[in-house]
Amino acid sequence: MFFVPSCPFQIVLANPGSEMMKKLDSSKVLELIGHEWIFPTVGEAVSSCDYVLHSHKPGVVMDSAAAHESMV
Repeated sequence: MFFVPSCPFQIVLANPGSEMMKKLDSSKVLELIGHEWIFPTVGEAVSSCDYVLHSHKPGVVMDSAAAHESMV
């Protein structure tokens, strides 16, 4: 997997099954995505992303930790 820290995109997972979570965890992909971007339902994922997209200034890219902290 190729990871670009300055990339303006964030991967978000919604409703991953237990087997998928085990595989993502064992391959260290969860560390790249960030546990704060894993949601139990699609609705929660959409709400969170909508909040992040509309709560910061245009042209400013937040890292995943800062985006998650602003949601709380």
